[in-house]
Amino acid sequence: ADNGTIRYAAGQTTTNNGVIEAINGGVVDFASSSRLQGSQAYTADATSQINLSSAKADAAVFAGDGLLNLVSGTSTFNDATINIAETRINHGTTMGMAGNTQLNGDIVMLDGVGASASLRLSGTTALNGTGSIVFGTNQGNFINTVNDNFTLTIGNGITVRADAGNQGHIDLNATLAGTFDIDGLFVV
Repeated sequence: ADNGTIRYAAGQTTTNNGVIEAINGGVVDFASSSRLQGSQAYTADATSQINLSSAKADAAVFAGDGLLNLVSGTSTFNDATINIAETRINHGTTMGMAGNTQLNGDIVMLDGVGASASLRLSGTTALNGTGSIVFGTNQGNFINTVNDNFTLTIGNGITVRADAGNQGHIDLNATLAGTFDIDGLFVV
């Protein structure tokens, strides 16, 4: 999508073995119940974005200086590589995660009036890399799980951050080896 929009219809499986990218203000939009997979990266440059609505990413790779925007519902990432500058979990939206996830960008949770933003484990998860989890607003940002038997391991290169005036909640079994940079409120 070069300064335009590519929209994938709901319910499709997209296997990326070539190039799927958003550049020059472009948008790649995966509609509800899309499934993303493949050996090549889904990329967005600094002026562009990839939108997901209730999508499932299996061993998918996201890369670039742009935005991975979780627009609605729950989008689930299994054994994903997230090397994109920012992954935004908007209010009323959930990012599901399971398996071994490589994070080399920021996951930013932005709750809104009456709606939370959540990072929810849908399986035992190891989160490694050099990225950050950012509690970006002041009330309903959660890291939690759908099953008490699932655990989260936050690797030593990952930073969990809540800036002044913001707060986040971690409500699950976790091994926390990363860095915690908390100027706001952090509830465990």
